[in-house]
This record gives sequence, structure tokens and C-alpha cells, in this order.
Amino acid sequence: MGSPKQRRSRTELKELVVGAGCEVLAEIEPTLGFEQLNYAKVFEHLEATEGIRVTHASVHERIWPNQQAFQFDVLRASLNGLDELAWGTFSGPVTEAARAADVRSPAGRRDAARTLMRVGQNANWDSVTLSGNHQLRAYQMLHFSIAPFDRKRLSEDRADLVAFLQELRDESMRRYHKVMSDLAEFCGLRPMADLGDPTEAFDEIVRSAHLVAIGFMIDHSAPADSMRHVPTGPDGQLEAWRPVSLAIWSYLRGVFELDGDDLTPEQRRL
Repeated sequence: MGSPKQRRSRTELKELVVGAGCEVLAEIEPTLGFEQLNYAKVFEHLEATEGIRVTHASVHERIWPNQQAFQFDVLRASLNGLDELAWGTFSGPVTEAARAADVRSPAGRRDAARTLMRVGQNANWDSVTLSGNHQLRAYQMLHFSIAPFDRKRLSEDRADLVAFLQELRDESMRRYHKVMSDLAEFCGLRPMADLGDPTEAFDEIVRSAHLVAIGFMIDHSAPADSMRHVPTGPDGQLEAWRPVSLAIWSYLRGVFELDGDDLTPEQRRL
């Protein structure tokens, strides 16, 4: 007598099918559109890779009202996972650089600020481009899934996708702000006094730095991916910078200074 068929809760079945959907989605050429991401293809993938058989009746109108809702759940899960990967690309190198920093003196704080901003902005570029490329891929798939003349459906579907992508961007900005705040505190940095209220000034500085990175990503003519070696070390040593990172650091040097009223203006300069 064969073993009894395993029964799964709706939550377990949804996680299983969405996970398989993410794997199928990753293999689909964007220009083919979401029509390639369907129940049948995902069920076939599950059976081939996991030996698990799922039927249309077990998910349709039981978990998802229609295939479009299923597709959107897969897209959401996929982009969420890629966003976490992008975040790790950014936060990992910054954490390692912070562990190696020595901030016991003004000179050490200055060196740590430059190093952490260099490493952090280099990594942030990798993070921004990774998440941005996957979001662009989602837009492409949506566009090729809908006939050009079906403007009403395009508007409705795009609105859902745009709203979700905005959620991801807002969360990314909150994380970026938190990391910049932690780095400023770790290195003992503050906005320059003539910028007004320190909290408002800091928020504006972070937004501006983030926009510089976004601007480089949008301007595909800028050679942002190439690494340049610039003599920015304490004794003129060459250090690896991406053009976007050097641009952000040049900006930050003009708006941040070392915190400490006991320091001279020259000592506070970055």
C-alpha cells in the first residue's frame, strides 16, 4: 500500500507554489511577458524538481482568485527577495570596514569617514543597480504582457506594480538613511553649522547623496561602473573609487565636519 498523500495547509501550499514561481520567473525572457508565468508551467517545474504534484483545482479560487493575482504574488516575492540580496550587497562591506576602523583620534575619525563612505558608496552603487535592474525587468515584462492598445488594463496593472516598487524604494531609502546615520555617529560627524537645524540638514544631505547615485544610474552615458584609483589616502595612497562614490564623497566633504567644539576649524574639516 502506498504512502498517504501529504496534505498541506493553504499557507504551506502558497509558499511552495510561489517559491517555484520565483524560480520559473527568473528563467523567463522579459520580452515574452507574464503569460509565460502560468499555473501549468509552475506545476510542471514543481513536479520535475521536487517530485510534488499540484493541480489547478488546489490553488485556483482556493488561494488565488485568478492567474493574474498569482503572477503578482510571485513578482512581489521575487522582488522582495532580490531587494534583500541588494541590501546585503550594500551592508556587508560597510560592516567589515567599520570593524577595521580606528576612531580614537580626529585623524582616525577623518580616515574612517573617508574609508567608510568610499566602501559604502561603492557598495551602494552595486546595490542600487542590482535592485534597479530587476525592477526594470519587471516593467519590461508587464509591458510585453499587455497589448499596446489595451491602455486601460496597462494603467491598472502598472498602478499596482508602481505602488509596490515605491514601497521597495521607500524601504531602501529608510535603510540607507539608517546606515548613513550610524556611520555619522560612529565617525563623529555632524552637518556644518551654517546648514541650519542639524536633523533637517542631515535628512537633506542623505536625500541628496542618494539622488546622486540615482542620477548616475539613470545617466547610462556616465562610466559609473569603472573603478578609478585616486590618491585620496592619508599619505596620498591610491584608493579605489567608483565615479559615483567620488562624486558623493566630494559633496559630503562640503556639508559634513568632525563633531567637537574643542577642535579647531581646520581639525574639523574632512
